[in-house]
Amino acid sequence: MIRFLADIILFLSIFIFPWWVSLLLILFCIFVFNNFYEALFFAFFIDSAYSLSLFSSVNFYFGVSIFVSIVFVFSYYIKEIVKFNFFR
Repeated sequence: MIRFLADIILFLSIFIFPWWVSLLLILFCIFVFNNFYEALFFAFFIDSAYSLSLFSSVNFYFGVSIFVSIVFVFSYYIKEIVKFNFFR
């Protein structure tokens, strides 16, 4: 139930808040919940909605998705070291 509520809040935050607030919420949820695969979908949705280019001279529009994917993979190792899961 809490995870479903977090999904709804993340979905609404993409439309209400700036992109960086939604990114921070996604990163928080990655570290709070186990196997938060929805983060990849929300990151792709942020890239599609805002068309962000991380590098001004190069048209590279999927930087947020790649960043969230890297954090998602490394979060498994970080969680083992830190034991940061609240809802376990």
